[in-house]
Amino acid sequence: MLQDSGARILIGDETLDAQLPAAGIDLLRIEHERAALERLSAARLAPLAGPDDPAYLIYTSGSTGTPKGVACPHRGVLRLFLPGTSGGVPWLAFDARVRMLHVAPESFDAAVLDIWGPLVGGGTLVLHPERTPTLDGLARAVAEHDIETLFLTTALFHALVDEAPETLTRLRQVATGGEALSLAHLQRARERCPGLVLANCYGPTEATVIASTWSVPAELPPGLTAVPIGAPIGNTLVRVLDERLRAVPVGVTGELYVGGPSIALGYWKRPDLTRERFVADPFGGGTLYRTGDLVRWRNEAGAGLLEFLGRRDDQLKIRGHRIELGEIEARLGEHALVGCALVVAREDVPGAKRLVAYVVPSARRHAGEEPGESTERPSPSALAAHLAERLPEYMRPSAIVLLDELPITPGGKIDRARLPAPEALLVPTRREPPRGASEELLATLWCELLKLESVGRDDDFFALGGHSLAATILSARVKKHLGVQLPLATLFRERTLANLARALETARRAGAPSARPVRQARGAGPVPLAPNQRGLWFLQELAPASAVY
Repeated sequence: MLQDSGARILIGDETLDAQLPAAGIDLLRIEHERAALERLSAARLAPLAGPDDPAYLIYTSGSTGTPKGVACPHRGVLRLFLPGTSGGVPWLAFDARVRMLHVAPESFDAAVLDIWGPLVGGGTLVLHPERTPTLDGLARAVAEHDIETLFLTTALFHALVDEAPETLTRLRQVATGGEALSLAHLQRARERCPGLVLANCYGPTEATVIASTWSVPAELPPGLTAVPIGAPIGNTLVRVLDERLRAVPVGVTGELYVGGPSIALGYWKRPDLTRERFVADPFGGGTLYRTGDLVRWRNEAGAGLLEFLGRRDDQLKIRGHRIELGEIEARLGEHALVGCALVVAREDVPGAKRLVAYVVPSARRHAGEEPGESTERPSPSALAAHLAERLPEYMRPSAIVLLDELPITPGGKIDRARLPAPEALLVPTRREPPRGASEELLATLWCELLKLESVGRDDDFFALGGHSLAATILSARVKKHLGVQLPLATLFRERTLANLARALETARRAGAPSARPVRQARGAGPVPLAPNQRGLWFLQELAPASAVY
């Protein structure tokens, strides 16, 4: 990305020295320049950029295996926060009252909302201290810094509703987006927080973060079966067109096109791809971006609202991140022992979408070997390590399955229905069952979270389908049942059931926080159990015959 962008200066620290290209870029070390910066004038700088110049260049997953840069203009950023810009639906109020937590990583375009939302309106920006947000960490930051505005990916919003809804009750306004919002979670959030300003957002990177929003009413419309993605915000045009670029009637499925002066300027140094995805508006409205998303217009109480229906291609979103499966397949294909690779998004259990890679080893053979007798087969762990050096965590498959060949239909296409689930290849007789109360408890929590029937004590949480958000939820549930806080670093390090159970026991033996003065309870009746008492009761109920205390 540094080479493609042509960036000449990188702001960072000395830890980046070994990772930089050999030449062509200068590293500006803030710690060395702090004194010089403090001597600079605080006077306002003269603007050098106009509203149509690029405000930022952000890279998204590419189907060819190479990320593509998207150049988004200044006017596109401002229209997100300034009220009354050329009509459009209102969504959140970005004013001096805003105290917003910067949660999204800078590589995710939601960071534009986190950073500029509070700053443009004169509000307060608070940097979240955690690299990977945890539910407890979010709750602490919201309480300690009086946060009242959050943007949450859909997956993180769902997790808060499930595990820590009390955090939402402290907020004034929340926006969520990145994937289809669950109606059940929305209903529970609205019941718990009737006064919360809540917006469901939609927008590809090429639309400069957000194209449309739906402000959730205090009472959800009767008969609502899916959460709409709403109507366009200010300075944004949307059209629903068929294959011949004709407008489709209300209720009919078509492809969503986004236009207006605030969409991206195109793909950086990719005029061919820009011409393919940024097309002329047949109705004379300038340029339209082809999203590849299938939608339809709905008439709700006299207002037109968009409903998201799916994708036209293999692109998908997982935990808010846009992913081209072809890029993952291309990275797998770079391994010397991989003949071909196919990556799919499986949802063997409703609501538990995950990436699974199917790999056919290359046909390399040593001298004297017969076809099919090659001893050089990559292990799933070696392929996982190969991807870890080339892809961010959210793009790495949760499971890698080795096959002698991909199943083919009579018509010569890959038969995706015959691709085995990773769990189907596990041999139950070789899996040692959990031992002791702690392992039994963790096994129960893993099965509930990952939608599995059983797990073995040597099973790897992440190989079974776990990911960073699932680890966050697991940490919250361990604290809920046992009153023990397991850091995410421990979950990533002690990945097997047995190792994590040992870490859990070590944390419990380390002792509880210092006791508070005991106050006499007023009134009669049973007193609620403390977290550690509740944990001991849970372990006893789970394994009454166990001698572990």
